[in-house]
Order: sequence, then structure tokens, then C-alpha cells
Amino acid sequence: MHSSNSSTVLRSEPAEVKRTIAIALDDSKLAQVTFDHAMANIIRPTDLVVLIHVQSNDASVILSGLHPLHDKAVADARRESAHALLKHHAARLSEAKIAFTALYLLGPIKEALVQKVNELKANTLVVGAGGIDSKRPAFLGSVADYCIHYSECPVLVVKPTSEQIKDLHLAPVQPPMNDAPTVLRMPM
Repeated sequence: MHSSNSSTVLRSEPAEVKRTIAIALDDSKLAQVTFDHAMANIIRPTDLVVLIHVQSNDASVILSGLHPLHDKAVADARRESAHALLKHHAARLSEAKIAFTALYLLGPIKEALVQKVNELKANTLVVGAGGIDSKRPAFLGSVADYCIHYSECPVLVVKPTSEQIKDLHLAPVQPPMNDAPTVLRMPM
């Protein structure tokens, strides 16, 4: 699989760990909904929670000069932002006395996330549904789909409620139109 650079941002030592729950995070509103759902409904006091934030280091984009990692100052700012994001969520876990590790990874987002989750032998991976935040309409959607297919553990995909979509000003997911024509291609 793909290799990725990683660094551990924060860590707390658990007394007794029964499960490892990995949570994929980015800086979207959906990631906050995902984390809140995990805190309220999934995480137990005996869990080790691994917060994972992955930033792309796609070589083809970097070589084109269009990628922020091409500029050291921008890369440093992105790393600091990632660390602040992880520290914010880690503080909530610490307040709840939940053991945690926060990981910042560089690599192809989907592949690096799944590789790390599989290495950790996580019991569950929690990801956002994606395709909802209008700024990035398919970002986490494709990540969630990839995780479902390639993670060795069960994947919980958190979809925000209609009320959360409205409150957070997320673009609502539009169901397919029933009267839209369907085109089927048959191999010849």
C-alpha cells in the first residue's frame, strides 16, 4: 500500500483498553458532526480513540506547483492548523477522561487513512458521510466509500440530520429526480 508520513500530536495513556475507535477528521462542519456523534453514541470510557487527520501530498499536484506543500511557509501553516484541529478534539476527549492518540498523516488521503486504520487494528472507523459540505461536494464521500471497501474493520458513516444540515448551513443532499431519464449502456 502507500506509505505516508505521520506524526503523533497528542497522546493519553489508557488504564485498560477494550476497543480502538478511529475517527477521521478534517476541518469541515461535517467532521464536527461526526465527532459529536461518536462522543454521544459510540465512545465508551474503556475505549482508546485515535483521531486521524490526513493531508494530501499527491506528487503530481506538488510537482505542478499548484499544491500548498510546494511552499514551506504554507506547509507549516497547514501543519499548525492540523495540530490545532486535533488538539481541539483531543481536549474534549481528555475532559471526558477518554484515552486518545491524535495522528497527523501526509499521503494520499483515502489510502493513508485506511492503511493507518488497518495497522492500528482498529475495532471501528468513524467517518463523515461526505457529499454534503458545499465547499467540497465529494471529498469525504469518496473517502467514506473507499474506507467501506478497503478497511479491515467495520466503518460507521455518520450522516447529519436534516436539522444539523440546516443549523450548520450545509448544502442539503438532493435525492435523484424520479422523472430523470435513465441511460443504460450494454457492452457490445
